[in-house]
Amino acid sequence: MRITKDPILRRQELIDAARELFIDAGVSKTSVAKIAAHVGVAKGLFYYYFETKEDVLMAVIEDLCDKHIAQLNIRFEEEAHDFYSRLLIFIDAYYDIHPDSRGDELFDGELIHNFHHTYLMKVEDILNDIVIEGQASGELDLKHPNEMIIMTLDGVFALKNMRDISRDMVSVMIEQSLNFVDGSLAVHSEKYLVNFERG
Repeated sequence: MRITKDPILRRQELIDAARELFIDAGVSKTSVAKIAAHVGVAKGLFYYYFETKEDVLMAVIEDLCDKHIAQLNIRFEEEAHDFYSRLLIFIDAYYDIHPDSRGDELFDGELIHNFHHTYLMKVEDILNDIVIEGQASGELDLKHPNEMIIMTLDGVFALKNMRDISRDMVSVMIEQSLNFVDGSLAVHSEKYLVNFERG
């Protein structure tokens, strides 16, 4: 009797193999045949799950984002108790996943753009919940809060890639860009901005 693997598990095997090969050899040097061989299946089976190599690449990006968001939600449950802590965890978590900070060779140029877009789309509900909480508590009073938080996130990230910035500087910059009371993040930043040095 022929035993076939669960399609969800097989698809995940192909995603995992693709990611490993993309990192080791680069996207351009990784063929569909190599991905299939790495899993130990026929090349034709790959096309049952993905139409092109680009499709599996996007699946790799989505998988990375989904796993990160699952960890982010665990961190919220374990550590976040109010609006400020949730906001800072959200901002800090971006540095755990972003390819530029991870030194992840999988991503470059257009792939970083695809990653960035996919990630922000996938965390949209989380960001909306944070914004609603901040507005309800009266701590977030902006015309375009979601956009301002994303702009702050990207601005701090760009600056961090240019020069060393301390946790205290980041805390003040977030306060200023989101129109918070001076010093409102100081007590929270020590615990939640773990990807920045104290100073």
